[in-house]
Amino acid sequence: MTYISVTRPHELTTLIRHIGDSPWIALDTEFIAEKKYQSQLCLIQIAAEGVLAIIDPQTLENLTPFWEFLCNSEHEVLVHACRSEMEFCHRAIGCVPEKVFDVQLAAGFVGEEYPSSFGALLSRYLQISIPKAETRTDWARRPLSPRQIDYALNDVRYLNPLTKRLKKKLAELQRMLWYQNEIHDILVRLARDFQTPRWRVLAGVNNLPRRELAIVRELWCWRDAVTRKYNIAPGLLLRDDLILELARRKSPDPLRISAIRGMQRKDILRHLPEISAAILAGLECDESELPEPIVRLKTKSYTQMVQLLYSGLAMLCHQNGIAVNVVATQTDVHDMIASRFGIHDSQTPLKLAHGWRAMIVGHFLDDLLDGNIAICIDKRNPEEPLQFVRFDESYVPLNRRFELE
Repeated sequence: MTYISVTRPHELTTLIRHIGDSPWIALDTEFIAEKKYQSQLCLIQIAAEGVLAIIDPQTLENLTPFWEFLCNSEHEVLVHACRSEMEFCHRAIGCVPEKVFDVQLAAGFVGEEYPSSFGALLSRYLQISIPKAETRTDWARRPLSPRQIDYALNDVRYLNPLTKRLKKKLAELQRMLWYQNEIHDILVRLARDFQTPRWRVLAGVNNLPRRELAIVRELWCWRDAVTRKYNIAPGLLLRDDLILELARRKSPDPLRISAIRGMQRKDILRHLPEISAAILAGLECDESELPEPIVRLKTKSYTQMVQLLYSGLAMLCHQNGIAVNVVATQTDVHDMIASRFGIHDSQTPLKLAHGWRAMIVGHFLDDLLDGNIAICIDKRNPEEPLQFVRFDESYVPLNRRFELE
């Protein structure tokens, strides 16, 4: 296929000028993430009206003009699974484009599985099958073969026609506003996540008391600084489970630290003074600066309640042609239950209590919690045996379709 290859600064300037009037820009990237703190950007693919192009980051030291063009222009950026592309953009210039159409997210709003692969969406909506032979390509090696370039360009050349099909479907279902609200929230959340320390996401961290949370925070920040400096994956320096174990033991003694199984590697032992200092900083942290734990419902009955209500939510989403993973996670259901029982952190907004989610499922879950709706089994309907029943004078099956307000 015919395409423009951009390997020099003046070629990038020419490309930006050439596609400046296009109302849409299709974007994809190839990168290497294994064993690295930050993914190594290896290739950028672009499609616009009448243009296919590849940009080679290995020969272009400064990609700032390209990322600024994406963020400052009036066009819409078309992507599939936007997180990586948005991260590269934010890393370069500290912001992300405002107008983004993510075909993976849009497909979830019209009943497709979420997340869906790009190949599955092309097959479903455009009856196009693209080869997968280069899935495991080392994109850092040069030169790239014609087959590798064709493979990479396939990820952008069909994004515009796929976008048109999905927008039409969203309009038919009256869900375009839902999608627009969600992609806006996602972009805001991604921009925040890219610059916010994420030590709270460590598995099991929210079961720790405040002092131990402070130690986790100090150890995570130390690890983050070191791995960022040397661009290595954080887990290769100090595993998450070891951070939690060090926090539980609450000892800055190097001998006790080195006695923990998994801490005997030479590359860890040479950092013992810094690890000890981080633990000590957490132990000496002023009471007023200790992190607050996140309250979680822990009893077995609450766990079963979350699972039951999430099953009901998944069933409702299936019946109405929207992916449950777009609407909510089990954590979202958990938080809503916690709020209704009066033990949810009031500073954390309830995802299911606002916007389009409240309209389509939030009030439904409230009715389930209040005992106004029951879930029953209808053996006469093997395709959809689980049914909703509202308790009223007629005791008839509930209308299961979303009602747009």
